[in-house]
Amino acid sequence: MNGSAIAPLFGRLLQLQVSVQQAVNARQWGWLEELDKQLRLLLGELEPHRAGLDERQRVALAQFGRQYRQAWQQVDKEANRLDEQLQSLRQRREGALAYDWVSQAGGEE
Repeated sequence: MNGSAIAPLFGRLLQLQVSVQQAVNARQWGWLEELDKQLRLLLGELEPHRAGLDERQRVALAQFGRQYRQAWQQVDKEANRLDEQLQSLRQRREGALAYDWVSQAGGEE
C-alpha cells in the first residue's frame, strides 16, 4: 500500500498511543476504556492493509503493541493494588462489626 495513503491511520495510532499513556498516568479508567474502543476500530481499518505494510510500518505497529500491553500491565497492577486495599478495608469493617456485636451482646446480660 502507498505509504501516504496509510499515513493518516498511523497518525491516529500515534495519537491513541499518547492518549493511552496519559489515561494510564492519570488513572482515567473510563477514558482508557473509550480509547480501547477507538483502537479496536482503527485496527479494523488497518487490517486490510497489513499485508502491504513496509518494514518501518510493521516495526512501528509492533512497538505500539508492546507499549499498549505495558500500559495495560500498569492498569492490572493498579487494579490488584486497589483490590488488596478494598479487601483490607472489608476485613477491618468486619472486625469492627464483630466487635460491635460482641460489645452489644455483652451489655445485654
